[in-house]
Amino acid sequence: MLSIADVGGSKLWQSPLIKFFLRIAAFVYFLFQENFHRAWAEAEAVSNVLSKEEWFDLLVETGFRNIKIKKLKSKYRWVPEPLVIQASKSKSRG
Repeated sequence: MLSIADVGGSKLWQSPLIKFFLRIAAFVYFLFQENFHRAWAEAEAVSNVLSKEEWFDLLVETGFRNIKIKKLKSKYRWVPEPLVIQASKSKSRG
């Protein structure tokens, strides 16, 4: 059984232009809140935020079944929506 809690991007996050602005916003925010290295890491991480549908496709592609993904509501539209993901793989017989 696999259980994951992660952030999930909305369809709005799929746009290259939106991703570009999100990367800049993340960089600026963490540059002032933390430091340069954290800001760079957070800006790079924006490209790794998957939507609920992308998570589902990735899990199916890698052999998971019984996939359940629950999207939780974010307080603000621009904040990634938390996802709670559960899936399982059948045991191979050898």
